[in-house]
Amino acid sequence: MAKKTVKKTSKRKIPAKKTAQVAKRKTATKKPSPISVPHPVKLSGPTQNSSLLELMQENLSDVFCAEKHLEAILPSLIQMALHEGLRNILKDLLIHMKEQNRILFNLMKRADVPHSEDSQCPPVEILVNTLREKMNQMDKNPIRDAAMICTLQKLVHYQMAAYLSLAELADALGYHRMADSLDRILAGAEESDIILYRISRRINTME
Repeated sequence: MAKKTVKKTSKRKIPAKKTAQVAKRKTATKKPSPISVPHPVKLSGPTQNSSLLELMQENLSDVFCAEKHLEAILPSLIQMALHEGLRNILKDLLIHMKEQNRILFNLMKRADVPHSEDSQCPPVEILVNTLREKMNQMDKNPIRDAAMICTLQKLVHYQMAAYLSLAELADALGYHRMADSLDRILAGAEESDIILYRISRRINTME
């Protein structure tokens, strides 16, 4: 009697909804790192692993700071948006971002990442301040909505790059559940980018 072939499956769960960058990351990922870390605490292994951990911690703090800056400006953007569809998208984005930041904060605690209210993220701060100034200078019309979306998409692309890198670092360090969480946040950022792209086409073609 022929033996049944049993397929070996990965222990890591792939998010149900895989978007482009998440799918690309999953395809490119090789076998999991042999490093086994039951809890995200400081490693006592080789220097390279300790350096990777510090790099992940630094980038987690950086992206959390960036998200808090974006969360802070969204309420004023909702008031400034002329297009009703854009206002509704920004309201949904704010709700999603608050939940996402709660998850990020928990990941930071598990990874032993200190957080200060005075933390800075210069690239995002520059974009947010520029956006605020531009919105105050422009008249309330579809062009201002289009300018708002342009900057928001730059910020979302920053998020996508950050979460893609963080998920890779988490995987390399054996933080597979953390990598799964970061993959889901990445998928959400990609979805936000698509939604902003669609509303921008509607606004840009208005007569």
